[in-house]
Amino acid sequence: MATPTNGAGNLVDEFEEAYLSIMQVLAKEEENFNNLEKDETRMDIEQASLKFLDIARQLESFFLQKRFVLSALKPELILKEEILELKAELHRKDEMLKRHYEKINHWQNLLSDVRSQAPPNALTTGLSPQVPAAGPSGVGPIGGPSPNPAMMSAIQQQVQQQQQQQQQQQQQQMQLQQQQHMQQQQLLQQQMVAGMPGNGGAGAGNVGSMMSPQQAMFMQQQSMGQRPPFPSQGPGNLLRGPLDYLEKATTSVGMPDGRR
Repeated sequence: MATPTNGAGNLVDEFEEAYLSIMQVLAKEEENFNNLEKDETRMDIEQASLKFLDIARQLESFFLQKRFVLSALKPELILKEEILELKAELHRKDEMLKRHYEKINHWQNLLSDVRSQAPPNALTTGLSPQVPAAGPSGVGPIGGPSPNPAMMSAIQQQVQQQQQQQQQQQQQQMQLQQQQHMQQQQLLQQQMVAGMPGNGGAGAGNVGSMMSPQQAMFMQQQSMGQRPPFPSQGPGNLLRGPLDYLEKATTSVGMPDGRR
């Protein structure tokens, strides 16, 4: 078995001889083999392979030792090798980036061609809720070219978004109207409760303190518009306000009317 001290030339020669011995064993004619010769051939191949691997390890360790000595004596050579490797790697990545940029430009050109082929009124029709119907044989609108499927899908999405926005606005308006109606009903109920007999001026004062001036004016206008005018009586029997009129109306329920 050779050692690294024999020199690189001897190791390389032994490495070559081991490789040739393996190839000679494998290149024999199979017709001359019998069962015994096959077993012997297998043993020869295993021995030649082990010798080949052993010499390969010795040759590798020899070159690694020489490289270590070279890095200690002349480190600039190692740096030059590393710089060359880095330059080669950068060049490879630059080529890859160039290929990617070429693909990007190709796809951009395809997109620009698709946009240029689209009809000029496609953008204007995208805002309208109606989409032109297709012809009987899968052709586009009658008298026009076949539309782009991507453009048609974009138009449909815009129409759906507009419809959803309109529905949301209508729902918000309905909610606001319901809230205003509920507030008006609550104010009317509070005014009616304040005007019942037994509450007196205290109830009216509480309601007046709860309502803002605008609400009080609004309630007064509604009460003036919905209720009939107060009966005109003499100067001594003139009613003081809507509360007194309501109180008199409730007390006179069931009593005969003298004016009939």
